[in-house]
Amino acid sequence: DTGTCGSIERITAYYLVCPKIIQGLLTLPEIPLPRAGSLTPITRDAVCAANSRPLQQVSLERSAFADGRCVSNASCECEPGYRNIPVSGSTEERCEACPAGTYRSASNPSTSCLHCRANTIVTAVAAPICACSEGFYRTRAEGADNNCTSPPTACTNLMADSTSTIVVITWSRPEIIGRPDYFYVVEVSDPERVCAFNVHNSSYVDTRSQPNYTVSPLVPHTSYVIRVNVHNGVSDQDPDGHLRICQVEVMTLQGVPGPPINVRGLPTVVVWQPPEQPNGVITGYDIQFFRGNQSGALIPKGSNELFHVIVNSDIPPGTSEDVTVRVRTNNSRHSGIWSQRVEVENLAVSISVDYDPPADFTPGPNEYR
Repeated sequence: DTGTCGSIERITAYYLVCPKIIQGLLTLPEIPLPRAGSLTPITRDAVCAANSRPLQQVSLERSAFADGRCVSNASCECEPGYRNIPVSGSTEERCEACPAGTYRSASNPSTSCLHCRANTIVTAVAAPICACSEGFYRTRAEGADNNCTSPPTACTNLMADSTSTIVVITWSRPEIIGRPDYFYVVEVSDPERVCAFNVHNSSYVDTRSQPNYTVSPLVPHTSYVIRVNVHNGVSDQDPDGHLRICQVEVMTLQGVPGPPINVRGLPTVVVWQPPEQPNGVITGYDIQFFRGNQSGALIPKGSNELFHVIVNSDIPPGTSEDVTVRVRTNNSRHSGIWSQRVEVENLAVSISVDYDPPADFTPGPNEYR
């Protein structure tokens, strides 16, 4: 019908969009779709609610494509110290501060606040962690969701049993161990240096048996201070480490005395010096002469006598023999080690003196000098 007339009353123009959406803590903005045939999406930033943050390694974006797809991988979570609260009648959520005495840590996957752990300080609102009470600690590898624990106390009933070179110590477990990862360090005083200690052992002792340790080798007849230091996972943070130490002083028993040193046979005299390791209290020395394989009688000397003058009863004049020296101590169980034999010569000679007494002198007994 070519004769009919028509009129346009209204023209409506519109475009397609990705509508605004609120999902939990995330607000996705409205984005218009690209024109038909476009291969490049339109991207806008999404927004997290107050006191929340994007999940790690997630892009906080939303993209619109020409084919009508609205794409976003964004997600939000409440900041540590806050918990998720649903908004009634909607899909929206908000972040509310944790009440006093509770916390929510960054590592806690729960959306709820938890009560403060054992041995911690009651916190104010919005706490990401409950600090440890005084005297309690967490290890550097532990976080807010771990209890705070204490260092151990000192061991008790430390006792020592010694021989000349070995000390065996036993002790009882501390009254407070704090945590199950405790162990002992045994330290022994250095007899060459005052107030110096050497770490003798740093190993875990099985708590199911009586703790004990053997210290060796030690020097005979020497005073030692042996101390046991108790450690656990948090003891390195304790400023009062000396309170975890128990100690005992012990004297090792006397051992076999070493031989005298620098034994020399001089004409008509034997000299020597005390042994480097007397291993006891020196009470004297014994000397013995040898003629071939035949040994003579022991000749005792005092503890301060470091020489012996040869007399004719030891060695006939003008001859030589071997001589050896050993130490005597008040340890009746062990005789000293003989020194190496050295040769000594008796050069003694006889001297005859003739004299005339005074004419007017009548001597009595022992009057001549």
